[in-house]
Amino acid sequence: PENVLQSNEESKRNFLRGIFDSEGSVHKTKFRITFSNKNDKLIEISKILLKEFGIKFGKVRNEKWGVKVIPINGKQNLHNFQIKIGFTHPDKNEKLKLILT
Repeated sequence: PENVLQSNEESKRNFLRGIFDSEGSVHKTKFRITFSNKNDKLIEISKILLKEFGIKFGKVRNEKWGVKVIPINGKQNLHNFQIKIGFTHPDKNEKLKLILT
């Protein structure tokens, strides 16, 4: 994962899209997307890349069994995520569209 930090913008976008497709979730009614993982390095790299794309996120929470969660909250931040990163996972993509309309 560290190599992605030296890659081009499209590779960084695809990396984030892939991890959010696999380990992300979209809240059904609130303006919230989360990314959850146990790997500290992956969490740190994800934070760096989100900042590079101008996507604001909340404080990383520690959950059960060593899982860490990056929350992205608020309609504008979700809209920025949709435009700059997006989902390829059809269910997550549809949920995000629904809460943003």
